[in-house]
Amino acid sequence: MLKRSHPNCPEQLKGIWWMMDNVAAEGLFTLQDGDWVNKNLVKKSTKYNWTTDACNSWGAFMTMFMWIRGGDLRFRVSPSGKWLQITMIG
Repeated sequence: MLKRSHPNCPEQLKGIWWMMDNVAAEGLFTLQDGDWVNKNLVKKSTKYNWTTDACNSWGAFMTMFMWIRGGDLRFRVSPSGKWLQITMIG
C-alpha cells in the first residue's frame, strides 16, 4: 500500500489511514498514491489501496459499485489541514 508516493502529497497525509467510526463498510485507505494536483487537491480511485468489508451486504455492494462506476473520488484538504472533503467523480 505504501510503495508509490506522489511528490505533491503533503508529508502529514502519507501513510495508511483508518476510517474510525465510519458507518460505511470501509476501513483503510491511502492518499499518497493518488493523483495530487496540488497540496490541497487529490484524485484517487477506490479500486486500489482502499479496503471494504465484503463480508456484509453493504460492503459487497460498495465493492461492486466501486468496480462498476470506477470508484473515482476527489479529496480537498481544508486550509487548516484538519479536514478532507470527499466528492465522487465520474
